[in-house]
Amino acid sequence: MAAPTSPSPTNHSASDHILTIFSSSHVYNLIFSCFDFAELVRISQTCRLVKTAVSSFCGHAYDIHKHLSHYFDDPAGFRNLQVRTTAIICDSNVLQFFERTSYPDTALDIFVQDIYAKEFGNWVVEEGYEFVPTQEQCDGKEAMFDNVEKFKEREKVADPEWWMSKESARYAEDHRKIVSVSTFKKGKNTVQLVCTRNTPMHCLLAQCTCVLNYITHEGTYHLYPRATFIQRIGAELKQLMDDEDTKVLEKYEQRGCEIIMTNDDLPRKEL
Repeated sequence: MAAPTSPSPTNHSASDHILTIFSSSHVYNLIFSCFDFAELVRISQTCRLVKTAVSSFCGHAYDIHKHLSHYFDDPAGFRNLQVRTTAIICDSNVLQFFERTSYPDTALDIFVQDIYAKEFGNWVVEEGYEFVPTQEQCDGKEAMFDNVEKFKEREKVADPEWWMSKESARYAEDHRKIVSVSTFKKGKNTVQLVCTRNTPMHCLLAQCTCVLNYITHEGTYHLYPRATFIQRIGAELKQLMDDEDTKVLEKYEQRGCEIIMTNDDLPRKEL
């Protein structure tokens, strides 16, 4: 009579190793720290054990209060201010948050509707930041808020026929969305407060897919994660591009993102 065969030790050994690795936070945190955002999503779909480990890792790797503490002494106060004003953080700073990295000379860009400009600007100053005016804002901190009123007055007296003219199409489409951009500095940190005529999202939906990432008081979002983090491409969302738009896109190209034209290249790319 043949002796009963025991289970293969190889299979038990492999499964035991997996169980040991993904049951120890000290071990899987070291492993996941080498993964980018897309890789974390992929590996979390393999099994429940790994998904739980990834969720645990993301809980501290993507800590928004820790991220904001690099700029503000009171990150919770900033989040409460976001609730009241519906302000959002966007642009490269959000990509840094997703990719757990740091880009040199990157400002914290905050988009806020013009009616909340004064409240938000005063809060930033109370956090120890100093307003750095441009040549047009050389009157000091209050110039930021004066620009909002001057913009509204200019909008009221503008010739309706001029607004409908071909020459004014660019201004009517883009520049009416942004009232002013004000810069605040504190040591090596820079905060840019972008005051918008309409809601902040109205400004974001007009440039490039790689820019469509933002942080609200509720969470962090990216509308095109596959294109941005996996394919490393960005599709232009409008045809008219000025010097400022070009500078923004060049910044993303320097960080490894291929900018494509919507009409020509988009059919060959899957966003």
